[in-house]
Amino acid sequence: MKQLFLDGSQSFSKRNQPYLAYVSKVEAMDLSHPRILHSHKDIVEIILITSGHDEIFIDANQYPIKKGDLLIYNSGVVHDELFQNEKNPIALYCVGIKNIHEEQLPANSLIPESFSPIFATKACFGLLMHLFSSIFLLVDDPFVHYEIAVQNILAALLEIIKTTILADTVSLPNRKNEESAILQSIKRYIDQHFSEPIQLQYLEENWHISRYYLSHKFKEAYGYSTIDYLNRRRIGEAQTLLLNTKKTITEISLAVGFNSAAYFNNVFKRNVSLTPKEYRKRYLK
Repeated sequence: MKQLFLDGSQSFSKRNQPYLAYVSKVEAMDLSHPRILHSHKDIVEIILITSGHDEIFIDANQYPIKKGDLLIYNSGVVHDELFQNEKNPIALYCVGIKNIHEEQLPANSLIPESFSPIFATKACFGLLMHLFSSIFLLVDDPFVHYEIAVQNILAALLEIIKTTILADTVSLPNRKNEESAILQSIKRYIDQHFSEPIQLQYLEENWHISRYYLSHKFKEAYGYSTIDYLNRRRIGEAQTLLLNTKKTITEISLAVGFNSAAYFNNVFKRNVSLTPKEYRKRYLK
């Protein structure tokens, strides 16, 4: 993965228009070091799958994805980029955008919560591929006032997505029942409090549910036990802090909820196949 940040983005934030925060390119060789469960505050991510096929966890669902798909994550939506198809691996471009304001939607949201986050680009794929790659190349090898060119391409990208891709939308079915509502409530609590010392006993007592039954049903619904989900949320946030801050590894381990730096290192390497230090050195550009 190569993630690049736009130096001049702050000048656009004052103009009340969407602006690029970062652009990423992920190739097949990066898939052995996954981007674990995480979300983005005040950022909408748009991803174009450029090759391969696999599955991806978004919010509370597992989705099949393939070349030509466009993925949209509203601000705050939890996602887990754990790709495992080695025969036809995923490659993608990603743009992180700030200051999106759409009518009748929360700030930094591009689609309603009821929409599926996966869209087929069909005949627009070639054009979108050109726009994504142009943004990446401009930020990777900047020239004087390159930010203006990036901003113009981003505006074109958003316009095409909103007027063409989002015109063909699919709402997710409402599958809520009492049990799923409880599980969603617990998941939401973990997502909001993962950096705190969460105890299974608290979940058990607050939601009146056996920890063993909870762990089984939680894994059945989301693919991870409650403990695994909690640890993956912490590791995902740690990945963000490793790349976006200058905090020490010990400071990061404490910030995401680990009391022991050694345990944090072990859990991080088990999930990402690199230590936190190795991850920062490899992907910090």
